[in-house]
Amino acid sequence: MKDNMMSLDRRTGTSFSLTKVSTKVFAAVAIALSLSVSANAEPVAQSRNTRSQQAQVPAIVYLPDVQLQQLAPQEVAVAANRPVTDAVGKILQAYKGQDVGIRGYDVKIDQNTHTATINFIVNDPRGAEAFDSLSSANQYALFESIRQTLLSQSLFNIQEINFTANGVPFDI
Repeated sequence: MKDNMMSLDRRTGTSFSLTKVSTKVFAAVAIALSLSVSANAEPVAQSRNTRSQQAQVPAIVYLPDVQLQQLAPQEVAVAANRPVTDAVGKILQAYKGQDVGIRGYDVKIDQNTHTATINFIVNDPRGAEAFDSLSSANQYALFESIRQTLLSQSLFNIQEINFTANGVPFDI
């Protein structure tokens, strides 16, 4: 008795092995099931970004409401190897306040003191003084979002935050 069952496709007139097709279908289903099980069991998802193929972890960033009066938590995915930098980036992307010439940022973390220093790269001759021109609502929207986000979650392991503009420290 032959195990290799053959079938004829009536539309094309070609024959194919049901055993081979069944094996391929079974393998595809098994792979799909194992991927979904491992994805559910592991909280780290794989990024599809070609720029950086790295693991992502869930985090909460606090963003202001439309009146800039309260911060609301938003769940986002951040890079597992640089969660603080990504969280700050998400806040800056969402910031819709007054433009003070922020063109970039750097984040340095002192692992011994759990201090994050966020350096804004500002394209303004006033440097750090440019932030003084922000309304109190915009200062709150930007700086309190960063503080609340980084200080409230164990994922970031931050206890203090310092702000600099073009390398010059400032208080806000």
